[in-house]
Amino acid sequence: MTPTADGETLAAVLELGTRLAAELQDTDTLGRWMAHYIAERLDSLEKLTGEQRADAEREVAGLVLGIWEQRRDLPTARPILAAVDTVDRALERLDAHREPWGYFGLFDGVAEPEAGEVEVNAALNIALSFDRAAGDLTRSLVGYAASVAHEHDAEWVEHAKQIGERAVFRQAVLQVDSSDDDASDGVHYSSAMLARTERVRQLLDALEAAVRDNRLD
Repeated sequence: MTPTADGETLAAVLELGTRLAAELQDTDTLGRWMAHYIAERLDSLEKLTGEQRADAEREVAGLVLGIWEQRRDLPTARPILAAVDTVDRALERLDAHREPWGYFGLFDGVAEPEAGEVEVNAALNIALSFDRAAGDLTRSLVGYAASVAHEHDAEWVEHAKQIGERAVFRQAVLQVDSSDDDASDGVHYSSAMLARTERVRQLLDALEAAVRDNRLD
């Protein structure tokens, strides 16, 4: 992520710098030094005008973004965007457009069964269906976890949105896929999640029946 010519984005990055400086002020010696340095660089902008100020703003924005990219290692009381980052690490295998067998990764690095083989082999057929269904259900659950994470990290999430943080936007899309407007006792229930749960249950029932009847050949 680099500073752009977009004035709003640049202003958002500088505002993020102010927030980072405030957060680092009450940490350890290194954190307080960083807070002082960021604040000093931001204050120095007030003395500049024209192209000189524009160049300096881009330079300070680059500094802020560099610190932001290392946010997990900052000496803050709690890692910045900790909940959001935890959810983001869970998303790697959950792309809605992942390849067959892509959730469990059973055939990573080796040849997958041919489509015709899957069609005639009941065990492979159920396994492939379960790979897709389990991945979709897990995606819904992680989407719900993302909504909780965004509430937990709300202030930092807002800053992250303003500077175009990819993880925040990716999780926002995931939440749309995983939640609805119905609520009970403050908990949102997703019709998609219920449907995916039912699909997994159906596959397990089919598997149980096939095993009992010796129909997995």
